Amino acid sequence: MRIQNSNMSIAEIREMFGRKDLIVNKDYQRHSDIWPPNAKSYFIDTILNGYPFPKVYFYESLIGQTKKIRREIVDGQQRITTIIDFANDGFTLTNASLTYRGLQFSNMGDENQNKFLSYSVPVDMIIAAERSEILEMFRRMNSYTQPLNAAEKRHSDYSGEFKWFVNELSDEYSPMLVNFGVLTQKQIVRMGDSELLTEISQLIITGIVNKSDSVLDRLYKNNDQGFEKKNECDEKIHMVLNFIRENLGDFANGFLFKPYVFYSLCAALMYNRWASPKWDANLPEPSNRFWSNAEMAKAGLAALSSAHETQELGGPFAEYVIACMSSTHRYAQRQTRANWLLRAINGNL
Repeated sequence: MRIQNSNMSIAEIREMFGRKDLIVNKDYQRHSDIWPPNAKSYFIDTILNGYPFPKVYFYESLIGQTKKIRREIVDGQQRITTIIDFANDGFTLTNASLTYRGLQFSNMGDENQNKFLSYSVPVDMIIAAERSEILEMFRRMNSYTQPLNAAEKRHSDYSGEFKWFVNELSDEYSPMLVNFGVLTQKQIVRMGDSELLTEISQLIITGIVNKSDSVLDRLYKNNDQGFEKKNECDEKIHMVLNFIRENLGDFANGFLFKPYVFYSLCAALMYNRWASPKWDANLPEPSNRFWSNAEMAKAGLAALSSAHETQELGGPFAEYVIACMSSTHRYAQRQTRANWLLRAINGNL
């Protein structure tokens, strides 16, 4: 068995597919029609923006006495068939492609069409191999694949409205989450941003709860076919994250932006602005704004952040510090932190 590394333009692949010199081998692949419209659109958007995607694998063989070359797709069917389908005006790009939504290939204009057709697809060509060798190759490759974490598995299992909503938020806000020290680059790569933004969405939908994979899984499942609160979540999350980005940069990479504190900060700001999520019957009346006095709010947040950093268990903020030190994703600790952060932004420490 030999593996030949190469690259092919989409134009070349499209021509091969049209001549039936490249075919789908259904012995290796699942049924082609399993990607929903948003998944297809996001993939095409990836190409149009010049981002890479994982290599595909073709198996090259000679047919009978004619010795004509035939290539079979043994890995990458969804990607290749989506490319061909789009090039043949098989679907219209959805909102999953922010720049090109509402367009088909034929009405994209020459520049974008040429960009798409000239895109270089990484291809590994498998030559002179038995089918048993191909199956063994993929078995060995998969044996070294890192198991999916909970967030990655959710994005693998679901392909509906909620997943693509979270995906769009991640595209927009993951740089902020890294720059502010909420998450690391490594956590972003393993979809830590998607998980955190899912939890912030959950604040709007159900309020503060214990962090639980099963609860987040249910959020994806219940909103897979239709996301009733999409517009509300979209508006509120954009407003609160933009407010944080524009007003709390001085706290970047500090203890206020530990991910578990960030979650409770979002809860406090949301309650103060919209009276939700309401997690405690004894909460004060919301101010209907994120804060009333920026200087006073920042002073309060700085005091809590400092107490957390120095672990002041004997000081006036001991309850807050304790809630930041253990079981940080439990309801009681999340609620306690949110209570103190709400007091801080309202100048009531």
